[in-house]
Amino acid sequence: GAQVLSVSTSAPNGGVDQNPGNDTRTQDFFSANPGQTVEVNITLDDYGTETTWEVTNNQGTVLASGGPYQDNADGTVVSATLCLANGCYDFTIYDDYGDGICCDYGNGSYQVVDAFGVVLVNGNGTFTDEFTTNFCLTNTGIGEGLLEGAVIAPNPTNGRLSVQLPAMLNEAGQLQVIDLLGQVVYRATLPSGLQRTDLDLGALAEGTYLLDLTSGTDHLVRRIVLQR
Repeated sequence: GAQVLSVSTSAPNGGVDQNPGNDTRTQDFFSANPGQTVEVNITLDDYGTETTWEVTNNQGTVLASGGPYQDNADGTVVSATLCLANGCYDFTIYDDYGDGICCDYGNGSYQVVDAFGVVLVNGNGTFTDEFTTNFCLTNTGIGEGLLEGAVIAPNPTNGRLSVQLPAMLNEAGQLQVIDLLGQVVYRATLPSGLQRTDLDLGALAEGTYLLDLTSGTDHLVRRIVLQR
C-alpha cells in the first residue's frame, strides 16, 4: 500500500545545527508484498517529449509513471522496472499532441512484460491522446500445495513430455500451455486422482512456453522449451 518514509536529524555531531532547513525529508512510496517484477518498454517516435505513461491500481492511484522523453529518438527503447502486488492494473499511455506514437513521425510502440517474459500489454502505438489497457498479475511461477515438486520432463522437449506430480490430485484440475504473447495454445482437463499425464505438443512451433497447472487452490507454472 501507500507508505511515507520520514527522516529527520538534530544536533549534528553533538553541536548546534547551522542549517536547520534541511533537517527533515519525506518520501512517498508504494510497497507491494508479495511483489512481482514487471517491465514497461516504450519504443519512442520522433517526439518523445509528447509521450508519458502511468500504471494505476483499481482505486485509480498512480503507482508508477514515466516520461516525457527526448525528441529525435525514433526507435529508442526506454524501460522501467516495477514491483507490483498480485492484482489488476491499468496501463495508460499519453501523447500530448494527440497523434499517438506511430506512424507519421516514427514507429513507436509499447509493451508491459512480466518476469517470465509473458507480454501483458502490447500496443503498436496507434492511438490519439491516450490509450488504456488492463492487465492482471497472479501467483505465476510459484508452486503451491500438492503441485509443488512436480517433475516435467524432458525439458527441453521435442514436443512429447510428461508431467509427474508428487501426489494424486485431490480434485479435478486444468492444464494450459501459454505462449509468450499470453495466448493459450493447449488446454486439457485433469481428473481427480491423476498423478501423471503425458502431453504431445508436436503441433506447436519451437520456442519457450509456460505450462500452467491449477487444481483447487493449488497453482503451478513452469517454463518449457520446445526444440527439434
